[in-house]
Amino acid sequence: MTVSAFLALPVELVFLVIHGLSLKDLLNIAQTCCRFRTIAQTSRQFWYGAPDLEILPLPTGHTALDTIPPERIILLALRAVSWDDAIEKDEPLIPKRWFPYRDATDNRAPGNLALLPGNSWYTEILLNGTPTILIKRAEDGWSAVRCEIKLEPDSVDISCLTAIALGNGFVNLLFVCSPSNKQKASFSVEIIKLYFADEELGPKAPSIVERKKIMVPWKPSALFANDAMLIAYGFRACTLLVLNLVTNCGRILEVDEESKRGITLSVTISPSISVIKEASKALLKPYLLEQSLSFRPVYTVFGLPQDLFDTSSHAYCGCRLSEPMWTTQRLDDIIQIAPSDSTSPMSSEVLGTAIRLTRFAYVSRKTEGRGLVFHYGNIYLHKGELFAFKTHEDDQNFSVIQRPLNHGASNIFSGFEPIPCHDHEIYLNDPRRSCLRRICFQIPRDIPGRVQVRVTGTNVSHGRLFMLVFKEDVEDSLVDYVVQY
Repeated sequence: MTVSAFLALPVELVFLVIHGLSLKDLLNIAQTCCRFRTIAQTSRQFWYGAPDLEILPLPTGHTALDTIPPERIILLALRAVSWDDAIEKDEPLIPKRWFPYRDATDNRAPGNLALLPGNSWYTEILLNGTPTILIKRAEDGWSAVRCEIKLEPDSVDISCLTAIALGNGFVNLLFVCSPSNKQKASFSVEIIKLYFADEELGPKAPSIVERKKIMVPWKPSALFANDAMLIAYGFRACTLLVLNLVTNCGRILEVDEESKRGITLSVTISPSISVIKEASKALLKPYLLEQSLSFRPVYTVFGLPQDLFDTSSHAYCGCRLSEPMWTTQRLDDIIQIAPSDSTSPMSSEVLGTAIRLTRFAYVSRKTEGRGLVFHYGNIYLHKGELFAFKTHEDDQNFSVIQRPLNHGASNIFSGFEPIPCHDHEIYLNDPRRSCLRRICFQIPRDIPGRVQVRVTGTNVSHGRLFMLVFKEDVEDSLVDYVVQY
């Protein structure tokens, strides 16, 4: 096809031609002529086919691409590609600015940096007095921009903190509350629906839209909730709890002993769970410890009762229960797959009609020499069976790997010794690009009174490093800083 013929194509055919191109290629196309630049700035469909779409740094207030004005997407793509190019140069990244955002002496436990949308929101848990979850901004001078979530006085154990992006700026914040009275075996799941406004015109604290508390018979180890359904998985009980949030009708799905042994052996702490609505199934993903060669990741798919997806009023005579009504049944529809054991060839039939469930990654030792091999691929569901297809592998001589989560953010790391050096090197297993990445951050040298620093987290998509700074001549002087690169 000649250039003139490509320029003359209808917009619908242009989208078909460019489908599958990377963000960098799409940016190059957008810069070739006024027509393609106009399409890139006015249509989201121009970007939807990019395989690396997940590297876009979502602005605060946007939990999905479908709410971002098209004219802003091209600017986000430019930022993502320029940041990607800076990492690939294999040179220390130079700080653009740094600022303190939290006094670490206030005895508030920092939460998970990866939970919330945007490049600055994080959580703190305050247990002194009334237990409180604080949602704050890691920005200089924005300490007053916050959302406080007060908990019941006896909720001293807050665990399984999870966030589910619902789109349009809405996020479900989920956590398990355990009572202070250890003799009282009662646990509850709290679902707090938050709204994050677009901050293009200035900082705004998220608002609480809705709040639900649901009593559960055991302590969950994985949670999922959207507007219609709550799913809780109990590691010790090896039981799945599914609740229709519209009708308040739920199931306690019990696993037989044989299946229970297989699932228990394959799932460690901190698994994650999600829903495949088009197949009426739930996917349980293990927490991957890339450094552990003895750990073989196994993915489990549970079949969910179809009637729990029905939210029509006629099915329940228009009566919505005020309290959940639970029934117990045997869970027989369970399938598992270990990608490391799968040798299935990729067939056109599976590729064309199967449901893609998730990416996978597992690690093995090199057959020759020293080092590790990281294997990447995808898992599909087709005609009631799971298929794992490996796409490629990446071998490296290092083994200390950190794993980013949603939107490039990471957990707040612990266990790092204070470092006096100017540069800090990390290795990331990036599942969005399915590759290992080496990133070298230059630590700011001109922070007043700085003696040592401890890196506590990263946000790869937004080019940020979170660190704890130890200052001299001041007892217990610890301050959290953000460095923007």
